[in-house]
Amino acid sequence: MLSCRPTFLFFLCYVCHTETVPAKTRQRISLDLDQLARDPNTPDVLPSSLRPTLPTTAIRFQLPDRLTGNIITDVRKCEEHFNTCIRQHLQDFPNCEGNIIFDSQSFTTWGLAISSRLKCSENCGYQSARKLKFYEEVQRPGKGRKGATINTQLQVVLTKQPIGNGAVREILASIDTPCPSESGMQRNANKVSDAFHTIAEKQLSKNRQLK
Repeated sequence: MLSCRPTFLFFLCYVCHTETVPAKTRQRISLDLDQLARDPNTPDVLPSSLRPTLPTTAIRFQLPDRLTGNIITDVRKCEEHFNTCIRQHLQDFPNCEGNIIFDSQSFTTWGLAISSRLKCSENCGYQSARKLKFYEEVQRPGKGRKGATINTQLQVVLTKQPIGNGAVREILASIDTPCPSESGMQRNANKVSDAFHTIAEKQLSKNRQLK
């Protein structure tokens, strides 16, 4: 069972700062927080059907054309993409004093991995030629989209920890980081489990041959 007060109040705090919620609703929730915290009739335990659920992705607060919040990125990929775009921007628009930033319109997440175009913060018109991947891909044979190593690494670690996908999503959302969908995390977990099962069977077969 889940303790009601800290989780429910955390959820309300999270919602009341979310721009997708109408302003009047956010204001009403904010005014009710203190009252809920002091209410002696608030139950200590919430049934599972009433537990607050987190959105598929953490909210990224958007200014007119800027992103804020936190992301997880491969350092080398990030350095490579930004330096390449900075050089191209200086070459194509030598008189522009704008900075290279993420393009909020093309910014997408795939699990913990992110991809986005980069563009100039001013109106010079510079934009990277394509959407850039800020993650390492799993090397595998065959065609089709390759998975992100960070998503696989997360599931490998979770097989050894006493927490599940739901707890990971709550942690990421609480630090304003886009969190993977539950279905996506479960698909990755299934793939990792299948891989472990295959490795175990191969090892057992080798052990039988040595006897």
